[in-house]
Amino acid sequence: MDELMPVLRDRHLFYVDSRTTAATVAFDTAQSFGVRSAFENVPFLDESQKLRPCASNWNWRCAALAKKGEAIAIGHPHPATLQAFA
Repeated sequence: MDELMPVLRDRHLFYVDSRTTAATVAFDTAQSFGVRSAFENVPFLDESQKLRPCASNWNWRCAALAKKGEAIAIGHPHPATLQAFA
């Protein structure tokens, strides 16, 4: 992380921590290097690879976006995830 963060900062990129482990240091490291950063604090959009849960999670994120003006969603290119986006 100490090698990655200066590169992201110098290229004016950002880092999104998926927090897949409780021992993550990425977000804090990004912050200490002055990298714009955020994290997802809810399950992945496609925690289940079935259409109905993916669509439900997507709708929940859209509602959060409407309410708060911002939302972070992380997903994978699984068929159900892509269908939910469509």
